[in-house]
Amino acid sequence: MNWLYLPILKWKRAEQDGLIALPDDITDKICPVIETRMYQNSTQELYQSIQHYWSNKPLFLDVATPDGLILNERFERLRKVLDYIHQTEDQYLKVCLWSQFINSPFSQDIIEQVNQIGCDVCVRVRVTPKGVEASLQKELKCLERLSLNKRQVTVLVDFSSSTFNDPSYIPIISRTLSKCLKDFPGLVAVASGAFPKTKQLNKGFNLVQRDDLAGWLELSDITNMTFAYSDYTCHDPIWEDNKKDKKGGGGPTPPIMRYASLTQWHVRKLTSAQESPESSKFILEDKERVLECSCLGCYEIKQRAYNPSARVGNYPKHLTDGVIHHITTVIKKNLAL
Repeated sequence: MNWLYLPILKWKRAEQDGLIALPDDITDKICPVIETRMYQNSTQELYQSIQHYWSNKPLFLDVATPDGLILNERFERLRKVLDYIHQTEDQYLKVCLWSQFINSPFSQDIIEQVNQIGCDVCVRVRVTPKGVEASLQKELKCLERLSLNKRQVTVLVDFSSSTFNDPSYIPIISRTLSKCLKDFPGLVAVASGAFPKTKQLNKGFNLVQRDDLAGWLELSDITNMTFAYSDYTCHDPIWEDNKKDKKGGGGPTPPIMRYASLTQWHVRKLTSAQESPESSKFILEDKERVLECSCLGCYEIKQRAYNPSARVGNYPKHLTDGVIHHITTVIKKNLAL
């Protein structure tokens, strides 16, 4: 397992369209982690979509709730996925299990099935910078329950929305990662989707520092360990985890468009009513930046920006372009390849 980047996606159609458009020199360096939080289709349809959009490429499937739980229909879906891997000897489809699930008594049957099959596993550990020292050591005890060759195990240390690029946290995090995982033979990835909440953004255009990337770079440097990079591409970690907004109004959370540069996010906050015209303004105002990128996503943006007859596009279309641009930026620029 020599992946450099584990993008965390929600398996929405716009993201699928982004993945299938990526060139081989990008896809052979990544292994997506797919969260099926709100996925309503059958397990068979899920396989078919994976085969169509990500055929014969490695992928970790995470069927848990946003809290890492696997209950009821999610439990049955995971069983079916493991049966499918066993029966087809699929070498590309892999499972992602959260540490708290592995450590729970409810996981016994699943763990036995995983050990019997011998499939690759991503162990996802959710931590916060403040409590990383105690929680990481506790959660990683789950590795003892896996009788797999540890080179088949990827450990994903996930800070989610937490900002860990803080001088007071970095030494503690680096010391803890070194202590817990220095001699771990499998792949270790550090993920973050640190990003201001919707209410903290100004209406219209914003420039936001990419604290998640800065923190990852500093950790990689001072721990002298090799980490794979992981993030939530161009959306907030909790996007699509809950269809309803917190005010109880019943509507979807207003979308946020964000495009990555080397050290900053270029962000436009949208509302449903303003989505189409605001998207058009975003393209036209930010066209000088996209001129610097040659990925297919930015090509599509430039086509719409300079061709008056081109369709402006809705939010899913911009999400597709954003996913293409973000993954390309991470591989070709942020990781200095």
